[in-house]
This record gives sequence, structure tokens and C-alpha cells, in this order.
Amino acid sequence: MLQQLKKLENDGLVARKSYPVVPPRVEYSLTEYGKSIDKLFYLMEEWGKRYLIEHKASPNQKKRNIKNTHNF
Repeated sequence: MLQQLKKLENDGLVARKSYPVVPPRVEYSLTEYGKSIDKLFYLMEEWGKRYLIEHKASPNQKKRNIKNTHNF
């Protein structure tokens, strides 16, 4: 996980803040650039929910159209 966080930090997606305390304390937060992909994650989540509904629904429910209710 540490390697992934370092990669995200190097890519400018997360910011790392360390505190000079014992035991060591480090906080990570999204940068403005990282926040800019928030909408993408939301859309992926919505797609995943629709996918689960469509693939776990009964045959009659699968025939219904699932509309996107979000306006972006």
C-alpha cells in the first residue's frame, strides 16, 4: 500500500503530510488534481450498481431499461 501511495503522490493525485511525533504519523489527502477525477469514480460506481442489478435481476427485471438519472 505504501508503494501505491507513493506513486499517487508522485503523480500529484495525493498529498502527504507527516508529523514529527512518536510513533510516526502520516496523513494523505486528495490534491485538487486528485479531486478532479472524483466524478469519474462516481460514474464508475453507478455503472457497477447498474451492472449488478442487470445481472442479478430476474429475467423480467432484466428487460427494463435502467436510465441514468444524473445530470453532468
